[in-house]
Amino acid sequence: MNDSLPQITVSYDESIPAEIGVGFRNAVDDQGLHVRVESRPARGPQSGVELLLSTAVFVLLARSYFDAFLKEAGKDHYHLLKSGMSWLWRTLLSRERKVNPRRVTTGGKILKGDYSFALSVVAEAAGSVQFKLLIQDSLTEEQFHDVIVAFLDFVAAYDANQLGASLAEEICEGRVVGRPTLIAYDEQAGGLRVVDPKRRSDKRT
Repeated sequence: MNDSLPQITVSYDESIPAEIGVGFRNAVDDQGLHVRVESRPARGPQSGVELLLSTAVFVLLARSYFDAFLKEAGKDHYHLLKSGMSWLWRTLLSRERKVNPRRVTTGGKILKGDYSFALSVVAEAAGSVQFKLLIQDSLTEEQFHDVIVAFLDFVAAYDANQLGASLAEEICEGRVVGRPTLIAYDEQAGGLRVVDPKRRSDKRT
């Protein structure tokens, strides 16, 4: 049994079938990689800033994944990570998805927004910074892969202090200590951008 801290954690609401997290772990499994799959109590009605709330499933890429594991395994492991993410796309985002989580406010309203309530990815970067990738619910599998690769490249560029000046400034201006910086793919701009968590993009039904 590996008692070390995990390099990748998959956390899921206990209302989600456990096979979803296990399927991801099986896809990314590699010698020397510690993947933790854990459930958490089912969510009731929620209040707060919607984009900062946990999605039904989220993948946490720990600092040690980028710092230690990838330095030994190289970017060859990315194809395993992409395989695991494909599994999550099929089960959580595709038309044949197995579950379709909804978010309900404390007032009983069902939220609909630009980004998935089912899946997000969080990465730990240099300087104790966390980035949370918001994922559009309408992405095709190919688009989803492109967004994941762009996010991984973004984290690597941030760690190497090689981000473009405009994006680096956005991150600096939008950063709040103790919470992740929200990142999303902007199709019109053809790249990632910082998302204001208080932006009112959600719709209530």
